Amino acid sequence: MKKNTVVLLLTIFLISRITWAQSFSLGIGGGVALIEGTSSFANDVSNLGSGFRPIYSVCGTVGFSPSDSSVKWMGRISYFIMRGSGNAQNELFGPRLNGQTTTKSHLVSITLGPRWAITPRPLSLNLGLHAVFDSFGEVYRDVKSAYGLHQYSIPGGTSYGLGGVVGIDFDISSRLSICLEGVYNLDTFLGGDFPTLYFCTAGAIAGIELRID
Repeated sequence: MKKNTVVLLLTIFLISRITWAQSFSLGIGGGVALIEGTSSFANDVSNLGSGFRPIYSVCGTVGFSPSDSSVKWMGRISYFIMRGSGNAQNELFGPRLNGQTTTKSHLVSITLGPRWAITPRPLSLNLGLHAVFDSFGEVYRDVKSAYGLHQYSIPGGTSYGLGGVVGIDFDISSRLSICLEGVYNLDTFLGGDFPTLYFCTAGAIAGIELRID
């Protein structure tokens, strides 16, 4: 019993020490990105693609860093709105699928990785690496042709990759910061449901971060 009590007290002590030695942050933001590569997502509607250029996002972030450390672990979840339009006139399509076309889908992207502060606050330059998990929704296409309106969808899927980020954090108070970031992701670098496709996303994100010490 005494031994169990000692172990319990030591556990509580260590947890409290770790808790007080940590700093957390929460953030919200939004951004814009371009999809590049040999991808049906990025190609124009007239070129057998979906015309998703550019794509816009809203995002939320969670950060964690040990006390007195220049390294911060950051997790982000982003929701991208994907829309495209164009005039599809291609021999590979049947006559019902050639015509004025609008496309829509969405992308949920999750990233996690470390950030290194290169310069101190209140104006901090930071560099980071992260793993990327992407989940694409179905792609819906509406085609207006001489045969009327034709609607169909293409299945979505997932991809796994790696990315990097360059950011600037500007403190506007002891707890609030404005964050500007440039992000580059190799979205299919580690595989997924698109084995024959290579694509990447490059974009910019702006947001505000609240630190909870």
